[in-house]
Amino acid sequence: MRIVSLTPIATETLVLLGLEDELVGITPYCRVYLRRPEDKAIAGTCLKAYYDKIAELRPDIIFTQAPVEDRVDERLRELGYRTFKVRSHTNVHDIIANIVDIGLVTDRAAEARELAFRLEERLQAIYRRTSGRRARPRVFVDHFWHYKSSSTVGALTYVDDGVWIAGGVNIFHDVQRGFFDVDYGEVARRDPDVVLVSFDPVQKLTVEKYAKLRPAIAGLRAYREGRVYLVPESRRVNLNHPGPSFVDTIEYLEGLLSRAAKS
Repeated sequence: MRIVSLTPIATETLVLLGLEDELVGITPYCRVYLRRPEDKAIAGTCLKAYYDKIAELRPDIIFTQAPVEDRVDERLRELGYRTFKVRSHTNVHDIIANIVDIGLVTDRAAEARELAFRLEERLQAIYRRTSGRRARPRVFVDHFWHYKSSSTVGALTYVDDGVWIAGGVNIFHDVQRGFFDVDYGEVARRDPDVVLVSFDPVQKLTVEKYAKLRPAIAGLRAYREGRVYLVPESRRVNLNHPGPSFVDTIEYLEGLLSRAAKS
């Protein structure tokens, strides 16, 4: 099978299912999940397909991501390609469901179910450790894109779900939305116990630099008491990646929030 993946979510899953050798095209953001990324052609980004390159690769199936690649997926189908659209993630269990679905369409159903069960067991173990906590740290999640742009998460996100499993509660848990632009005045009003800042490590962000770029943060109790945590995107920990390794991210958050609850 010749596979093109236009989403790191599918790429990570395919590698864990033993299909790295069958991947012929990826995005630049997929490289971190591969043992030999130099062997793979770049077939697009998470928002754009390189149709000429895809034609050269002659894929049997192309993985895209909803909803950001809906138009790409539609165009690829018009061109006669078989595609599979990875669902959007409103909770952690959507991540598990995607693993099973990807396994079904690549003849790796048994391997996918085994991987899904292992991840479910880890999630249940985390939840057993955190579910009895009376006091959950109130968490603000800031996806820091660049100097002028940030977004946060409402209740309809895998991040909100992950924070809860890890022992905290998202300060915007009452907002029935997915990702949305940050109103720092509202963040100050809600006064979180913990701030988690997700960012690309090429930005070389520090807590002090972050507070200067987002002045409202410096007025928060979380900043004054040293509970602003930078979470650089990596292979293992990434608040911006709803793939199988998000379970690793939840375990990482559990440690941060456990320390915050004791401070």
